[in-house]
Amino acid sequence: PIFQGPQGPPGTVGVIPGVRATRQASGGQIINNGANGAVLYPTEDFDTDAMHSTSVNTSRLTINTAGIYQIEGFVQSGVTVPGQASLSISGSSAGLADPVPQGEYFSYDRATISATLKLSVADYIELWISNQSGASLQIWRSALSAVRLGAAV
Repeated sequence: PIFQGPQGPPGTVGVIPGVRATRQASGGQIINNGANGAVLYPTEDFDTDAMHSTSVNTSRLTINTAGIYQIEGFVQSGVTVPGQASLSISGSSAGLADPVPQGEYFSYDRATISATLKLSVADYIELWISNQSGASLQIWRSALSAVRLGAAV
């Protein structure tokens, strides 16, 4: 299985908590000019710790195992984004205050963002778009993933 490996006290083996929620090129979500919005994820590639729902709060990845997580986000619009539109990681965690990159701007038709965060049980993260591009932005493809790197120290 994906992400099979060591976890917990020395000598134990288990599945590392991880999730990858996705939006594919079908009826893309639209973020209007002058608006902000969380990217919605109707599907997932994998979810080893029940962190994502495809029916309730589909924008969120909710942490069920505390620890240090590597967060990766990607959005592609399908057309070159004029003006300024940016991508950021948002959510409910105090770990999001710093040093999360803010305002990762679209380059042509896509934007990526990553961060390593200390997250607690029930914290959630979302990928947000701030669209000041002068036109509506249609999300063609997107992914948001969280993989636990280890226990928080």
